[in-house]
Amino acid sequence: MRNATLRFLALIVGVLLIGSAASVRGQGAFAHGTVVALQGTPHLWFADEHGVLHWGGDTRALAGRHIAWSNRVEVSLDQLRTLPVGDPWLTAGLLKDGDPIYLVKWETEWELPQLFHIQSIGDVELFGINGSNYGNFVIEKNEWERRFGIAAAGLQRHTLATTTVPGTTRENPLPLNTGADFSNGWRITVLSSTPNANSQVAEENQFNDPPKAGHQFFMARVAVTRIGANSKSFWLDGSLRTVGGSSVAYSGGCGVIPDDLPDLQEVFSGGTIVGNLCWEIRSADVGSLVMYYEPDFVPRSERRYFSLR
Repeated sequence: MRNATLRFLALIVGVLLIGSAASVRGQGAFAHGTVVALQGTPHLWFADEHGVLHWGGDTRALAGRHIAWSNRVEVSLDQLRTLPVGDPWLTAGLLKDGDPIYLVKWETEWELPQLFHIQSIGDVELFGINGSNYGNFVIEKNEWERRFGIAAAGLQRHTLATTTVPGTTRENPLPLNTGADFSNGWRITVLSSTPNANSQVAEENQFNDPPKAGHQFFMARVAVTRIGANSKSFWLDGSLRTVGGSSVAYSGGCGVIPDDLPDLQEVFSGGTIVGNLCWEIRSADVGSLVMYYEPDFVPRSERRYFSLR
C-alpha cells in the first residue's frame, strides 16, 4: 500500500512538472528567433525557444543563437511590459562606475568594447535585470577590469538611447517649450525658469518670508492651454509640483510672487493662460529639479515630468 501511494504521488508530481514546463513554454507570444523591436528606439529583444524575450547587447552576444532577422515585430513600451522577458544576452555585462551603469557593448568588428551610459534604472529593469540576477550582470568597475583585463578609463563612452517616452520618467523629462496633453483637457508647457528667484520674490512683496537656510526660491514660467471641447477653470491646488535629487516633492511655499499663474480663471477651448509658479526647494536639488503634473481624477499613468533647465 505504501509503495502504491508513493508511485501515485510521483505520478502527480510528474504531471505537475510537465504542466508547469508547458505553461512556461506557452508564455511567449513569438516564435523562436523573432526579433522584437521597441517602437521609436534602437533596442531589440529576441525570442528564445520558449518565446521568452532577451535584450541583445551586441552582435558578439548574438553569435551562435537562432535569430530570424526576417521575422521582425514592433511593439509599444506598454505592450513590451506585458511580455515575458528573461536575462539579457550580453558579451561583457554591465559595468558600474560609481552610480552610473554602462552597457559594455562589444561588436564583433571592434577591437575593444565601448561603454554606453544607461540613463535610468527603468531602462535597466526593462533590459531584464532584477533583484535575482543583478549581481550576475552588473559588475563593479574594479572587478570588471580584473575579469576582462581592460582599463575602463581608456574606453570610449557614449549615452545609450533610453527606452522611455520623454516625460514619463524623472530621468527623461520633456524639454522646455514642449507641451504634454492630459485626459482632463489641459496641455501643460514649461516655457522658462529662474533657478534662484529670491530677489524677485522679495521685491514683489515686503511681507514675504525669505527661504529657510539651505533653501531657495525656484520659479518657472508655465503655459496652460485648454484643449478640451468645453470651457473650464484651471484648478491649480498644488497639482503642479517639483521633485529633485532628495526625492521629496515640493508644492509651493514662496508667498506672493510676480505675475503668478491665474488660478480658477475660466479658459475656453484653444485659450491659454501664462504665468509663474514658485517652489521653496533645497538648494542641493536645483540641478536635478523637474516639474510634474498630477491633478485629481487623472490616472497616475498620465503623470508627466518637465525639464526646468
